[in-house]
Amino acid sequence: MDHQADVNALLADYRRSREQLGTVRRDLVAIRETASSPDRTVTATVGSQGALRDLTISPDAYRRHRPDELARLVLTTVSEASQAASRAAELALAPVLPERVGSDSVLAGTGDLSDRDLLPGPDACGRDRYEGAAASGGTSEDDSFDAVSWLRPGGWSTSGERSGR
Repeated sequence: MDHQADVNALLADYRRSREQLGTVRRDLVAIRETASSPDRTVTATVGSQGALRDLTISPDAYRRHRPDELARLVLTTVSEASQAASRAAELALAPVLPERVGSDSVLAGTGDLSDRDLLPGPDACGRDRYEGAAASGGTSEDDSFDAVSWLRPGGWSTSGERSGR
């Protein structure tokens, strides 16, 4: 087996993934969506996470609308800009998410990624090393390092016992 080739392939995959995620992050940060009320008295700009970035109310808005109407107009306009920003963020996230995971659920914080989504795919030999782990909802005994202490001198220790490895 050529382990160096496997390591090089893994590093290349990691670099590609990191670059793609960096691009998505930059795209998300750059999102700014603007909406205006039908009469153009209110204009709102919202970022990718729905944060209001700018709000402009024309000087004559106070004469054209009663305070409660103007308040509703502001809320409606901000909501429209927020929905447009959310759609733009969904489009930016879509390329990096598994098919069955909607970007809208990730943006809302309700994305439900399974173990299969989080664990690496088949190894270089074509076997899925984590098949049993994903099916059982945990890691296989060989892959679990929960009881391993990396800080003990003289080797690692498992389950509180010292092993002279």
